[in-house]
This record gives sequence, C-alpha cells and structure tokens, in this order.
Amino acid sequence: MNIFVVSPGRTATTTLSSAFGALDGYSSGHETQTSYLGTDRITFPANHVECDNRLIWFLPRLTRRYGANSMLITVKRSNDKIASSYNKRWGKVNIMKAYSQGILLRSLSDNNIDVCRDYVSNCYEHLEFFAPHWRYHITLELDAPDPAVNEVCRLVDRAHNASDVLSTLYNTVSNQNRPSWRRKIDAVHFNLRALIWDIRNA
Repeated sequence: MNIFVVSPGRTATTTLSSAFGALDGYSSGHETQTSYLGTDRITFPANHVECDNRLIWFLPRLTRRYGANSMLITVKRSNDKIASSYNKRWGKVNIMKAYSQGILLRSLSDNNIDVCRDYVSNCYEHLEFFAPHWRYHITLELDAPDPAVNEVCRLVDRAHNASDVLSTLYNTVSNQNRPSWRRKIDAVHFNLRALIWDIRNA
C-alpha cells in the first residue's frame, strides 16, 4: 500500500518523511518527483510514503491512480499558523508568488496575509473534496499526532513501528530554511534569470 502525506505546506512534511521512514518494508521520501511531467509526476514505488505538499495540485490524477488501494494523510495545522508562516516568506521563490501572481493575477503590492489564508483554505478544500475517494483517509493533527500515527501503523500492519515513528517526529528538528539574506539573494538571482528569459523569448 502506498501512503501520501499532503497539506498546504509549512506542516513539517520533511520531518514526517523521516519519521515514516521507520516503517519496516517502506521507503519514504520528501518531494521526490517534483520536476516530472504527466504520469511520471505521480509514479512511485510500491510500499512508499511520499510527503509532498505540491501533490495538492495533482490530486485528480493521484486519486485516479492510487485512491482505490492506498492511503491519503491530510496533515492539519492551524490555518492561521500556516498562513503566518507563508506570509514571512514572500522574499523567497515559492508557491505563494505562483498562487498570488500566477493564479490570482494580483499585483505585487497585494501580496499579504489574506492571500496566504486564501491559499491555505483552498488547499484544504481540495483535500476534503478528494479524501472520500481514497480507500483510507487519515487526518494527522500536527500538534497531536499520536492517534493518527497509531492508526496509520495499524492499517499497514506496522503497529510495532508506531513508537519509532513518533519518536522521530517529536525529536527531529528539520527546518532547513536558509538565513533570510540568503533567501533574498536566491530570489534576486531567480528573478534576474526569469527577466532575461522573458526578454529573449518576447
């Protein structure tokens, strides 16, 4: 059985990937197929745990392929906490700019916490809509993960691994964000490359 851990992001999916790596006989990865197109984007080995918030945008094809015999885990965290976290990251090249400028077509001056809140709500609406089409759907409350982890382990016949999963989850700090000055430099480099590309292809 495959397991997919999906959320709006900012919900410790890197840590969850490490934690679920404790399941005997399962591989576990974080955003392992992000650059692929078509069916390759959702092709994973059997008995694999994939933690990837960007799968939110591929739920139709993911559900069609895996829903009947796999597990979807929705990671829940306070909407306001997620939105607040994203609102501090406008200087980074990330999903919020793509959502605000690419999808909503808002001006740069309109990038604010309200856009972040709308994004988070939209993501959870996607998950709520597709969840009934999965054989198993588990809601994992990030602030109280024990019940969900125990249920996941039980459903895949790995109850003996639950304590190891929870130990990793509680004891791993894997926020790998770069210092703010580094993120700003990366953003400037990206925007310059994008501008040059636009000029060449205008």
